[in-house]
Amino acid sequence: MRKILIVDDIEENRYMLESLIKGFGFKPISASNGAEALGLALSNPPDIIISDILMPVMDGYTLCREWKKDKVLKNIPFVFYTATYTHPKDEEFAMNLGADKFLIKPQEPETFIAIINQVIRDFKTNKIEIHEPSDMGDFNLLKEYNETLIRKMEDRMLKSEESEKKIRDYAAQLEKEIEQRNLTTHALKGSEEKYRSIYENSGVAILLTAPDGQIYSANDSACQLFDRTEEEICKVGRNKLIDISDQRWSPLLNKRKKTGHAIGELTLIKKDDTKFQAEVSSVIFLDKDNNERICMVIRDLTDQKLAEETIRQERSLLRTLIDNLPHAIYIKDNEGRKLIANFADLSLMKCSSEAEIIGKTDMEIFDNENGARGYAEDLSVLQSGQPMLNHEDYFSDEEGKQHWRLISKIPLFDEHKHIIGLVGFEHDVTELKKSEEKIRKMNEELEKRVTERTMELQIANKELETFSYSVSHDLRAPLRAIGGFSRILTEEYQEKLDPEGRRICKVISDNTRKMDQLIDDLLAFSRIGSTEMQRSDIDMTMLVNSVFIETTNENERKKISFTIEKLPSTKGDLNLIKQVWVNLISNAVKFTSTRELPVITIGGKEEDNRHVYYIRDNGVGFDMKYEDKLFKVFQRLHDIKKFKGTGVGLAIVKQIINRHDGKVWAVGEIDKGATIYFSLPKNDILSK
Repeated sequence: MRKILIVDDIEENRYMLESLIKGFGFKPISASNGAEALGLALSNPPDIIISDILMPVMDGYTLCREWKKDKVLKNIPFVFYTATYTHPKDEEFAMNLGADKFLIKPQEPETFIAIINQVIRDFKTNKIEIHEPSDMGDFNLLKEYNETLIRKMEDRMLKSEESEKKIRDYAAQLEKEIEQRNLTTHALKGSEEKYRSIYENSGVAILLTAPDGQIYSANDSACQLFDRTEEEICKVGRNKLIDISDQRWSPLLNKRKKTGHAIGELTLIKKDDTKFQAEVSSVIFLDKDNNERICMVIRDLTDQKLAEETIRQERSLLRTLIDNLPHAIYIKDNEGRKLIANFADLSLMKCSSEAEIIGKTDMEIFDNENGARGYAEDLSVLQSGQPMLNHEDYFSDEEGKQHWRLISKIPLFDEHKHIIGLVGFEHDVTELKKSEEKIRKMNEELEKRVTERTMELQIANKELETFSYSVSHDLRAPLRAIGGFSRILTEEYQEKLDPEGRRICKVISDNTRKMDQLIDDLLAFSRIGSTEMQRSDIDMTMLVNSVFIETTNENERKKISFTIEKLPSTKGDLNLIKQVWVNLISNAVKFTSTRELPVITIGGKEEDNRHVYYIRDNGVGFDMKYEDKLFKVFQRLHDIKKFKGTGVGLAIVKQIINRHDGKVWAVGEIDKGATIYFSLPKNDILSK
């Protein structure tokens, strides 16, 4: 909340102004004369002072002159607000004394507050320059001051009643002056009490001393600061509290003697001789007996100095880290001028020191298109407030070689969300670009080779397919003959064959069928990789039910406890997926056939971006250490005599699932059954 110091000897005027400024959000501080106002201002500087002219003890003109002589107070705007017999020369004299505004009562409240606000704003933005008192010389000043007072007296006479009432008016005026003097005496007493209260209860240390260093009093804050009683402080004197060897002491003392006021940092001493840093503000004033006295206000800087040192160390550490990072880091102001650049940035730009680039934009650093492009990027970030991340750019060095950089620029904001600059990160990716170019050329060469190899494989697949059909035909021809003759022997010569002959015919017939099945499986296995896949939607639940019926006879279906859960539909090659279920269900039926109560369960679920299916049985199971052999061709984990098969079925399953970009695996335990899982992607992309 902004503070306004009101100086007026009339209590009613002060009250009215206090009420007015409170209503507009200001905090009023009141004084009844210039001397009281100076004391209040030195201990608690306001944002602006509004003063009347005619006052006891110290009038407004004298107050203004002393105000503008003080180094601290002269930076606070001084406004006269008066209605006492104003004359044009009154304002002229006030401005010569350094006043910043001269207002004549009365003013409308809104107008008055608007003027006060404007003066404060203009003062803070330097639209109103600090008014220094005119160098009029003591004689001229006294002359004009007297002329002003005489003029006011003349105005007062002109404003009085008719001449025949002069005596009566004089008596009345005298009576008023006596009354005013009584009021002044009362006010002075009140001011003294107020000063004493401020002095004793102030949160800062205050000493009242003489120019020779003698101390007359110290408030409680000073006693706490020096770890001494007031009696001890007064006894040891100023030179025991201040380290007079501090080189800052003599200049500060000389300045106070010359100007009457000084402020600066000094080394002070506690009772136990501990030294600490403090800010000391001292001002010379005259007491009631016209003796020079000094008011010293002391602020302990120990915590502040510690915080400053911590900040300095943190900044040093941060700068060390920034300078030693391998990537270029820099900071620019809101006009694109460089403020900070680390070693990597200097190296990137071939600069030996920051001095070569600090305060310059990219336009000034790079006198070419590189600079124009970089500066345009800076302005874009600064104006939009949006970061530019991972932007590739290049620049040409003195030899004409291109260097590629990966650049990020992030806007910097102050506490009011105003853009105050940007921070940039860059690193040289020239070698990476070269590597990418090499990789691109290698990929092109690889793609060319892959294309050639694919064509070769297509030709080989066609030749293999032709060979497979030839082998199938050549193998099946003698098998048909063997199978046919075995059936003839079995069917037509049944009665002529002894038991051993019938057994031999059965062995021939069984192995012929097994060989025929093996040929079919091997042909199917060889064709999976070369057959073009046909994509379609597949209702898995319906497909599994139909496969179970096709692959089992009526007796097996009655014997097996077969459960099919709701399966998620998918996309794929219907014939190949059907072959998967044919092989898996046949496999499960085969290995549960020895159980009294064979159980087969088929289920599935959606998991992330895949469909997972499984078939579980309570058959003979397997040892998990042989899991890697389960899906390989001709790898058998059980007795071939007890469990018939070609050893190719699960290998076909794995190859089909792989072509669908899926995965197949199994979990089992000996004599407790096995579960075979496979997963398919949810999308409809199939391998070619």
